[in-house]
Amino acid sequence: MSSKLLAIFITFLLGYGVASYQSARAELKEELNDYQREILIASRLLEEYGEICAKSKHSNFSPYVEHAISRYELLVKKSEGFPYLMGENFIFDHEESVFEFKEKTGKIRKAVSSCKET
Repeated sequence: MSSKLLAIFITFLLGYGVASYQSARAELKEELNDYQREILIASRLLEEYGEICAKSKHSNFSPYVEHAISRYELLVKKSEGFPYLMGENFIFDHEESVFEFKEKTGKIRKAVSSCKET
């Protein structure tokens, strides 16, 4: 009787562990995808500010975008290690996005700094 109870208990613990692991991975994937979409939209707005040389709007909004990119990059690095162990292609795609976002904000910053004072 006690061995059956122990087996049921161990099975429950293993099942719970697997479910928690899958849940944590799914949450991180969703958070990464959310950040990617959020940064894409925010960087587009930042680009609009750069195109119209709205320096004050750019300087107010730029820290938000830069912080979001930094947070996104940290989450990508987090996804590489234990316990998440995301796939290589998944990580590569997100690392590529981080690079593109950083490059884009750098170009926008240069464009805004070359704007003439009005």
